Amino acid sequence: MTLVAMPQDESALRQGFPQALRIAPSETSLKEVYDLLYSRYDVVNEDVLAGGSHFSILKVRDTNSLLDRIDPIQFAKDERLPYWADLWPASLALAAYCLQTVALRGKSVLELGSGLGLAGIAAARAAAHVTMTDYDDDALRFSLHNAVRNLSADEFSRVTVRFLDWRSAEDIGTFDVVLGSDVVYDRGDFQPMLTLLRRVLRRSGCAVFADPDRSIGADFARMAADSGFEVQSRKHNVTVGIRDALIRCYELRLPAEVNPQ
Repeated sequence: MTLVAMPQDESALRQGFPQALRIAPSETSLKEVYDLLYSRYDVVNEDVLAGGSHFSILKVRDTNSLLDRIDPIQFAKDERLPYWADLWPASLALAAYCLQTVALRGKSVLELGSGLGLAGIAAARAAAHVTMTDYDDDALRFSLHNAVRNLSADEFSRVTVRFLDWRSAEDIGTFDVVLGSDVVYDRGDFQPMLTLLRRVLRRSGCAVFADPDRSIGADFARMAADSGFEVQSRKHNVTVGIRDALIRCYELRLPAEVNPQ
């Protein structure tokens, strides 16, 4: 089910996102989301360039301040940390990848761990139908706000923002492309991620994971290859402020005889 929240549905914004939420791209709805984020966080807009395209991304000014807000009960359950609040170099590389490397026009795209939403927004600019997902409510709100801020009405009409925990067995359909930036940092997520990819990737589908060239990212790629995925990698250099970062993008595909779709 997809819920369309019109401006009068403020309670839907303030009580948290249900399993699937779509908000109409009106100034009133955007203001409600912004007011809620502004009341909870010290926020700032950051102008970034990725793939030759400019974006204005609303983010938390000091993400270290969020560590004091961690719920110890929730942390004990799944060691959840507010990684979503940073604009990571890997997301810039993945945004550039969407705009310059893969042909996304008309394709269906699933973004995992959307965080601030940059990669999914870039995919929407590339004329894809994008489902942006995260399992943190405020990450979804930031993704939504940034999508409305950076996309035309026509581009935004192809965007859905919804909750997803990739460790769950929830049926979310199938997609041509799956995107993830800096999401394979925990070995405990490797198998659930690969299981999800087998469910959601279409026969000719491709998953692209951007990783800051860490050994654990390479371990994920090896595990994917050992379990039947065809894996290719490409290096990308991105600049964040005055820092240069090396990002590796892994492309994962399943052979036709392995992919059940």
